[in-house]
Amino acid sequence: MGRWRLAPCALVYNGGRRNDRAQNRLALGGGGAKGYAHIGVLRALEQLNIYPDIITGTSMGGLVGGLYAAGLSVDRIERVVRQTGLTVLARASLIT
Repeated sequence: MGRWRLAPCALVYNGGRRNDRAQNRLALGGGGAKGYAHIGVLRALEQLNIYPDIITGTSMGGLVGGLYAAGLSVDRIERVVRQTGLTVLARASLIT
C-alpha cells in the first residue's frame, strides 16, 4: 500500500513505490511576470534532463507548476501564458 506524506505546500502520494534516489523538488514563487521566468527554468531543467518529482508554487508559480504537473509541455504552457495574458492569469491565481 502506498503512503501519503505531507511535504511543504503539497500532499504527495508515492504510489507504494520505494524510492532510494534523491528527489528533485522545485518551488516556484509568486509574481505575474515571474511566470515567464518559471517557464524558462522548466525549459532549462528539461534540457539538462532534470525533471522535478515534486512541484510547489505560489500564485503564478502555482499556475505554471500546476500546468506542468498536469502534463502540459513547456511549449504548451508558454502558448497558454502568451495567449491568455498575464493579467488574466494573475486574476485567476488570486481566485484560486
